[in-house]
Order: sequence, then C-alpha cells, then structure tokens
Amino acid sequence: MLTGRWRGGSGSDPDLGVCMDTFRNWAWSAAVSDPVSGLGAWEDEFRTLRPVPGQGELVALGHVAVIQTPDPSDADTGEPRRRFVHRCIQEHLVAEHVSLRMSSGEAASELLCHLWYDPDWEYAASAALAAHPQRVEILTQLIGAVTGGGQPQPDLAAFDGCWQIRLFLARVARESRETDWSPVTAQIIGEARMDLAISRPHDFGLVMTSDWPASNSRILQSLISQLTRPGAPIAPGSADAVARLAVALSDRERARQALLPLLAAATDTHLALELAGALSRTAVTEMESEQARRALLHVLAGTTDKPMAEVLAAAVAGLNPTAKEREQVRQIMLPLLASMADRWVGRDAAAAVARMAVTAQEQEQARQALIAVLGKLTSTTDYWSADGLADAVTRLAMTPEDRAQARQTLLTMLASAPDELMAMVLAGALLGLGPTPQDRTQAVQALLMTLASTSDTMMAWGLADVINRSAVTTEERSQVRQALLTALASTTDPRTAKGLARTITELNPTAQDLSQARQALLALLASTTDEYGAHDLASAIAGLNPTAHDSSQARRALLTMIASTTDYWTAREFPLMVVRLAVIAEDRARAKQDLLLALARISVEPTSQALSNAITRLDPTTEDRARAKRKVIAALTSTTDTLAASELAGVLIQMNPARDELAQVRQALLTTLVRTADTKTAQELTKAVVKLNPTTADLGDQGEWPLAPAPELLAALRQNSTVSDWLAALPRLRQISATAKRGQVVPL
Repeated sequence: MLTGRWRGGSGSDPDLGVCMDTFRNWAWSAAVSDPVSGLGAWEDEFRTLRPVPGQGELVALGHVAVIQTPDPSDADTGEPRRRFVHRCIQEHLVAEHVSLRMSSGEAASELLCHLWYDPDWEYAASAALAAHPQRVEILTQLIGAVTGGGQPQPDLAAFDGCWQIRLFLARVARESRETDWSPVTAQIIGEARMDLAISRPHDFGLVMTSDWPASNSRILQSLISQLTRPGAPIAPGSADAVARLAVALSDRERARQALLPLLAAATDTHLALELAGALSRTAVTEMESEQARRALLHVLAGTTDKPMAEVLAAAVAGLNPTAKEREQVRQIMLPLLASMADRWVGRDAAAAVARMAVTAQEQEQARQALIAVLGKLTSTTDYWSADGLADAVTRLAMTPEDRAQARQTLLTMLASAPDELMAMVLAGALLGLGPTPQDRTQAVQALLMTLASTSDTMMAWGLADVINRSAVTTEERSQVRQALLTALASTTDPRTAKGLARTITELNPTAQDLSQARQALLALLASTTDEYGAHDLASAIAGLNPTAHDSSQARRALLTMIASTTDYWTAREFPLMVVRLAVIAEDRARAKQDLLLALARISVEPTSQALSNAITRLDPTTEDRARAKRKVIAALTSTTDTLAASELAGVLIQMNPARDELAQVRQALLTTLVRTADTKTAQELTKAVVKLNPTTADLGDQGEWPLAPAPELLAALRQNSTVSDWLAALPRLRQISATAKRGQVVPL
C-alpha cells in the first residue's frame, strides 16, 4: 500500500520504519478519549503532526492516510486533515502504539478505561493486550482491578454480570495462542470462552478460534453433551459451533455421530438447515464426504416433509456428489415438485433439482423434466410451483428455444388462471424469463381482463403492480390507470386505497389523474373512523402533489382525530403527518398554531410528546419551546404510560434541558423502574432513562431490583461516568444482579 503501485505510483521503496512510526503517531493523536468517561471518542479525520518525514515517505503515507478536501483552517495551521483508508488500519496502529510503546503499568491503566462498552476500542484493546510482550502481567493487573485483587483464579461470573470482561477475553483469545499465556491466565481466558459458548450462543462466532486446543476440547465436549441431551432445546448456532470446533479426525467423527440423529429427527426447517450445514462442514476428507452423503441420502429417501427434502438435497449438493447420487436426488425431488403446496418451498425444491444437473447431458435431462412438470400444472391447476419451476429452468442455462417453450407454457396457464392471485404468480414468473415485447403484450391483455373482472380492490392493486412491470405501450399504461382510478373510487379500505394511489403514481399519471385520485382519498379520509387507515390516506395524499386546499383538508381531519385519540401510535404519528402536509411557509405557520392549541388542551402523555416533537420541526419561538418543554417534563415525572416514556425522553433531549431538569426526570423514571417486575414496562422505562444521560450516581441505594438492568442501561452508565466511579459502582451492580430474579434481564 505504501508504494502505491496499484494506482500508477513510482514504485519507490520508502523507509518502512519511518512510515510506521508516523502512522502510529497519527493514529494515536486521533484516538482521543472522552474527558469524563475516558471512553474512546476517536476522530475519523485528524491533523498531521509535525515534524513530517521526507518527501518520499510523505507521498507513500498519503496512500494509506489520505488527505481530505481542504478547509480554510488548513491554510492557517499548515496541517492538512487526513483519514485512514479503512477503520481497521487505525485500530491496528493504536493497538501497536499501546503494545510497542507503553510499559505494562501504562498499558494496564489505559486499557482499564476501555474494557466496558467502548466500541472504539472493542478490537484495538484486545489486540493491544495480546501483542504486548508483558501481556500476562497486564492481564493480571486488569483482573485485579476488576475483582479487587487477591484472587489468583477468580470466578469471573461473579464479577462480570454484564459479560463485558469475558467478551474482552474472548477477543484476546482470537488475537493470541493458548501457549502465549501462563497456565493461570490461559485458564481464566479459557473459562471466559466456555461461559460464552454455553450461556451466550449468539456469541459463538467470537469463541471460534483454532489456537486454543485445550479449552476448545472442553467447549466441544460440553456442546455435544447439550445437543444430545434428551428433550433439551437446540440453541441456534450450537450445531455450527460444534462443526467448527471439531478439528481433529476423532472430533469430526464424534460430531457427525451427534448431528446425524438430530437431523433425521428435526421438524424445524431452519434447524435442519443448520444441522445439514454443520454435518457437511465435518466432512473434510473424501471418505468423510462419502459417509456424510450416504447418511443424508438415507434420510432424504425416507422423508415425506417437502421443506426438509429441499434442505437435505442442498446439503448433498454441497458434498461433491457422484453422478449416480445426483440422479438419485433428482428422482426423489421431481415427484415432489408436482405437489408442492407452498410457493417458496416449490422454488427451493426446483432449485435443488437444478443444482444436481452438472454435465450438459444432466442439464438437458433436468430441463426437460422440469418443463414437463411445468406443463402438467396446466391440467392439474396446481399453480403454486410455477414460478419456482420457471426459475429453476432459467438456472440451467437453457437455449433461446427452451426459454420460449417455458414462456409459452406460462402464457397458456395465464390465459386460464382461475383467480387473481394465480395470475400474479404466473405473470411474475414470466417476467423472470426475458419475455419478448409480444409476450409482454399478450400477458398484459390477459391481466387487464382479470383486472376488469375483479371486485377485490386489494387484488386490483396487486394486479396493477404486475401489469405496470409488464406494460410496454403508453396505451396499456393509460388503461391500467383508468382501471385503478375506478377501483380507487369504489374502495372503502384505506390501506388498499393507499396501495392503488401509489401504483397510479408509477404509471406516468396526468395532472387530472392525480387530482381525481386525491379527491377520492380525501372523500374516504373524511368518512373513515379508522385512525391507522386515516394515516395511510393522509400519507397517500401527501404523495400526490396536493394543492394547499387539499393539504388543509387533510390536516383538519387529522387534528380532529388527535384531539380524541387514546391510541399511542396515532398520538405519535399524526402530528408528524400534519407537519409533512404543511409545505409552504403559510401552511407551516398555521400548522404550528394548530399544534400548539392542541398541546394546551391535551393531557394524554403520548399525544403531548408527539405534539411537542412536531412543534420543534416548525421553527418554534423561544416561548413555544419553553411551553412544550414544560409539558414534556410534567408528563415524564408523573407518567403512568411507560410506552410513551421513551418517546418523551427523546423529545426532551432535543429541547436542551438543564442538568437539574434531566436529573429530576431520571430519578422519577428510575424509581418506577426499580419497582416493576414487568419486562415490557422495564424495557420502555430503560429506553427512556438511557436517552437522559444517566451516571452511576443515579443508581443510589434504591434496594433490590426485580429485574437485572439491561446491557443498554449499563452501557449508558459507563459512558457517562468516570472509570473510577464505574469501578466504585461495580459492587452495587453485582448486588443488583444478585438480587434480581434469576436469569431475568431486561432485554431491549
């Protein structure tokens, strides 16, 4: 990268040592920390530090740390702003600065600030520790700071309720080898990996590394025991983790013996897909692949579950099957295709047949077989598999004659489609086969006949969408528009009306068409009592270039509903739609006054929040903002509607509240939070508190918490507190986690 040969550079060899030292200096200068929390606040762009290296090195450095567009301040400082070509380069250089330039004490002190909830240092911290020559001493210091010291082999689970330390150690393991560590520290890291593998299956990817054989063996044994325990649920990702950890020949055999019975008994398609993939991954040698294929084919031959058959066929395809095995799969799958009752399963099953055709002869045989099945669907009226079959035929690189044959089959079926849904399915499949203009015209005429005869306005919308994608001529588009306008005038369903209006806009409508559509929507809006439907109608009107009079009508209808609603979603979204409908300055001023008047009359918390939020978007005066802020604070400190709390908190932050106002609201919400045992209520309160910049001082001594704090709340506490305050709060956090209901954490 330094020489820049790929971009036509001179190809000269700059001084690598000078360049790397300069890079580290620049990266460290950009790795700034928050002055309060000490967490990373890295800058993507940074100014070049002086003195700079020679001209040859400076050109080379520009290939990796690119000079950004100059701004006026560059001329004053003489230091251009730069940016590394990728974030990972900056992270690597920061890690090198710590590992190469800091003593063990300095490194431990720096890394301690970044162990919890610090995205900037998430990878750099682990890489810095793993690369430091005194890594064992540094890790010992870090563990001592977290646990209070005095425990050579502490139980991290007791000190790491938020999992951040164990996640950090798992990342350290990925950056190092087991032999890089002392027996004590290697065991600590290994236990952290084990805890993650067993208790946090969604973090399996972080645990996977081949350079920790001792702990890998323990994790593998534990996972296999979990998988094979009768009646035990299989965690997503656990089968894949077993396959990745099974490196040795004996481990792979043990893994296959565990996975195959689970696959044979699986009833969930997603689980079967993971099990089949894991089983395939354990087949490394040709002999192992043959054994796995034989086992999969045995299960495939005996299954009557069509989705499961598709999964098994795909697994066999990934194991380099022989010609005989490919033929066996095709013979099993083809009869199933004719009776597929699910469109998407039929598509996947047809694709499985296509994947089993490798040679030219096999492809020709598969094409003919698929087209034959496709032709039979005309007489059996089983249309669900049509587009899947057509897609599979296309995958087989067929000739123009083959494609024409498939298109004619679909057009024949389309002409006699029994209902609107089947017509849409067939037309969509036809579009995937590269139809000629004549094919398109023939399809459009068939679809227009179906559209003209339908009384279902929802189906009319769907048909219009397919016709729009198929139409060739202006006349055809005009015919579709008129049919849709007729359907729009007669529908009483707001959601269908919105869909019809949207499709009309995609058909090059005239000004008269748009006006006709708006009038139909306004008439329906004036008569509807469905608040959700009213929002759909207003949204559709806003997308049809409404006149000032049209917008005013729509706003009045929404404001009428706002005044009486008790629905949270309506209260939140309607004021924003009022703002969207106010385009010109006069409309915006009128809308602001309408919303302020509504705010003065409303006592419902969600509506107060939404009105205040909308007002902030309409150029409010200082007094307007103050009135809205007082209303929001009053609602937050006395709220009983926790669903509104998070939205209210977000609005309050936008209003630049004073520090004491934030503290007042946080305490009110936390008091409610520590008293609730309802997960949903706790979720909403947590979202609100997180937005209000909480610190560890807010934890206080409010007794036991029924539910353990959510990770998002812990992250916010860390981000707004100094590292010393955070360390001082760890005992309190451990107490909260210990007294909370076992296993009950507030998920967000």
